[in-house]
Amino acid sequence: MKKQILFIAICFLSGVASAQLFGAKFLTTYGFLNSYHIRAFVMGKTEYMQMFWNILWERAKEYLFLALLGFTPVRKVLPQFIKSVLAYTFGLFLWACVMNMGLYGIVVCVCCIFPQGILYLTAIVLLIKLEVQPRYVGAGYEKSSWLRTSVTTHFFTILTIVILVIMGALLEALAGNVLLHMVLKQLLK
Repeated sequence: MKKQILFIAICFLSGVASAQLFGAKFLTTYGFLNSYHIRAFVMGKTEYMQMFWNILWERAKEYLFLALLGFTPVRKVLPQFIKSVLAYTFGLFLWACVMNMGLYGIVVCVCCIFPQGILYLTAIVLLIKLEVQPRYVGAGYEKSSWLRTSVTTHFFTILTIVILVIMGALLEALAGNVLLHMVLKQLLK
């Protein structure tokens, strides 16, 4: 457990170091952290249903890709890979927000991730638990746990993942968007 926490901390700090090496100029010139895009987001009108469908499409592709990776030999390192990518990305984004907006950037970063982040992380945990993992028994491999678990269990797990992703996209489009809009409006004052 301590090794996993150390590994995640190293990935987070490498994201922070990457943000520092790229510099604030590069990270705030392109994308959402650009001051032009922030002002346009605050001043513009948001079409929530269109944003919901766009977010759902993007998240569904990511989760489908992760689910398909679970059926390849990569499945053995997939949990560590997901943890490292999430920690690295969070470190990079957090530090870029702090470089762009000062300590207020921490609030902006948290508003970008929560509340939908909790649902997305829960879906990732369920997806990892669902992966096909053969067990080593004696001289050979036993049938995979996927085959020994009931079909209804897998069906309800997959259904739960789908519902979590849809609810996360809905929260991201509605609650997260409104919260971020309020925070950024205060930042621009």
